[in-house]
Amino acid sequence: MSGVTTRTVVGLRTADQALVREIRRLTELVGAELEVVAPGAPPPRAALLLDDGAGPVPWSSGPGQTPVVRVQGGSGPAGAEEPGTPAGAQAGLHLPAQAETLLEMVASGHGRARVLGVLGAHGGAGASVLAAVLARAAVKGGVSTALVDLDPVSGGLDLLVALEHDPGLRWRDLDDGAGPFLPRLSLSLPDWRGVRVLSGDARGGRSPDDQVVAPALTALAQSHDLVVLDLPRAVLATGDRPVPLAGLRPEILLVTGCDVRSAAAAVTASRLVRRTGLTGHLVVRRGPTSPARASELAEQCGLPLTAVVGEERSLRAGLERGIAPGDTRGPLLTAARRLLEHLAVIK
Repeated sequence: MSGVTTRTVVGLRTADQALVREIRRLTELVGAELEVVAPGAPPPRAALLLDDGAGPVPWSSGPGQTPVVRVQGGSGPAGAEEPGTPAGAQAGLHLPAQAETLLEMVASGHGRARVLGVLGAHGGAGASVLAAVLARAAVKGGVSTALVDLDPVSGGLDLLVALEHDPGLRWRDLDDGAGPFLPRLSLSLPDWRGVRVLSGDARGGRSPDDQVVAPALTALAQSHDLVVLDLPRAVLATGDRPVPLAGLRPEILLVTGCDVRSAAAAVTASRLVRRTGLTGHLVVRRGPTSPARASELAEQCGLPLTAVVGEERSLRAGLERGIAPGDTRGPLLTAARRLLEHLAVIK
């Protein structure tokens, strides 16, 4: 399978292979694609154009056109503009000294990630497990993915996916006053089978309205095609106001069981989801003795039935043995793939 999403293209005109390697390293940090052309070649279709100035006719930029940035290898004064900078181009950058500046430029042109927020209508609905399996299935489908734990009292997603002893940043390692994060935040997080995981740990997690959450989510959205959020039910307490998530408006996957009490909770939660104005989907965990049918529950909730997940009897025992969700084939992984296909996240 391959991801449906497309990557930002950065055009570079140079014959300097050392410069190519340095810029390719930076574009890979934010999931962008680098297209290199020879001196004298016309500019490719790209969100950002980089030119080392060696071509006979410098690339230029005007109002409404693709921005052009002069780049050179070696050191130089920060922010200094090189003599001969192409007309209409931005001031020249020296690499690697000004790599962070270029990284931010590339990241700002990267398309926003698709954001899925997984929310349990009631305790024990299995939202965290589904969030983890969705992220795992997306990466298997070729979509770069980050998995974010936004439930401050969940115990930590790193435990669920058996990352608690792996190195990498957790929420409490991020300073409230740090300001915007560079997209390289992703590479500082634990890696779970290709999924970058930002989780709480024994020190605690973060609530969606914590100051540090907005810049972290923005950085992850710039460097991934998909961000999966494990949301606490407290986000529905915002009433008819949008969920405070750095300006991102996630599609909500409301997860519920199909017994009488779960169905009642789902009806209440779905009403609150609709009041936020966010797009909602219903995911039903079907037990062996469910007294209500999933389609009937979806009709009561007023949300489309996006997936029905069968019981995975080995899940609980597997978690106790350190087997993470999605490590083995089963109803969860199958349903997650079908759900992502239905939402056009993967093909």
